[in-house]
Order: sequence, then structure tokens, then C-alpha cells
Amino acid sequence: MTKQNPNFAKPKSNPTSWKDSSRLRTLQTLLGKLPTEKRPRLVLINEFELLICDGKNLSSTVYAHSHGEVEDLNIDRGQILDVFSKIEFLVNVMLTNSVGPSCSLDQFDKIMDRLELFTKIKLLNEYGILDNGLKDKLIRVKEVRDGFAHKWSERDVTYEKRLITDELIFAKFKQAMHDIWTELIRINSSIQPDVEGLIKRFSPKTNSPIRI
Repeated sequence: MTKQNPNFAKPKSNPTSWKDSSRLRTLQTLLGKLPTEKRPRLVLINEFELLICDGKNLSSTVYAHSHGEVEDLNIDRGQILDVFSKIEFLVNVMLTNSVGPSCSLDQFDKIMDRLELFTKIKLLNEYGILDNGLKDKLIRVKEVRDGFAHKWSERDVTYEKRLITDELIFAKFKQAMHDIWTELIRINSSIQPDVEGLIKRFSPKTNSPIRI
């Protein structure tokens, strides 16, 4: 039975989609003008852009297409492990934006680092942030991540008990990764702080920080 926890933010049915990424760039410019001690801790994501502000550092990444790192995925150990590190990053962001930690964000980050990916997926599912379908997809593709991390050769790696080197199996795996990436972006977009509200808050006339 799915647990309900009032501390977890439920995804909105119609999350905001920022088709104009200039709004994130506007926010980045505003944050860049603030003293570091007044900057909030933020990770904001839309289909094509990622903005990270950890207080001291402020950075953004722009993707040419909506599937980001997954679009050009090949059977390559380094590339697949790198994509999974970003998938786990999105899961971590989802946890950070879903539950308001009573500890500091630095302490919360340390807790995240100690949790295995499966535990994070299960936690988000138990509290209704990830549905069963997405949870199962994440667990299945994780088999490939574990294979590339621990097997001697890519020829020993499997997806759904079939060798990942099979062209049709890899195509199926890649489609699953596309679906996962799209859903993680959608859910994160629905539970993260409102960009327009942040722009208004940090514009010169009202540039006092808010607690995230």
C-alpha cells in the first residue's frame, strides 16, 4: 500500500513547461548579481536546460534536444555510466524538491550520497512521486548500469535477461531511457520552485532571498 506523507510534494497534473529558456537565463543573471551568501540552493530543470545554484557556484547546461544526454547513447561503458550518474542526479533533485529536509541541505546531500539508487527509487515510489511503471523501468535499466559497472566485458551485460549487444535489445533499452529521462524532467518540473516567482523575488526591487 502506498504511503502518504504530507512532507512530500505531489507532482502537479499540468506542470509548467518553459518553452523559452531565456527565463532560466534571466534568473541565472539575477542570481549571479547576488552575494554568494544570499543565493538560494536551487536546481531547476526544463526540457532543454539545467540551472544549478549551490550558493557559491552557478552553472547552466543547454541541450539541443529534449532527451539531453540520452539522445546519442551508444553501447559504451563510459557513456552509459555517465548517463546513469545524471539519471541519479535527477532522482536526487526529485527527492530534494519533494521532501523539505529538517536538516541543512549540505547534510541532506550527504544522506543522499549514502543511499543506493534502488533505495531512492523505492522511497519516491512509496510516497507517490514515482508511479509503479516508472519505478519498474528504472529498476530494469539499472541492471544495465550494474552490468557495465561490474562485468568484465560489454558482451556480458544484459537487459531484461537478453544481451545488451543485441541491436534490438539495445534499441529497446535506449527507448526505455528516453521514456525515463522525459518523465524525470516532467516530474521535477512539476515540483520544483516556480521560475517566475524566483525572478520576481530576486529582481532588483525585491532581491531578498527565500528559503528553499
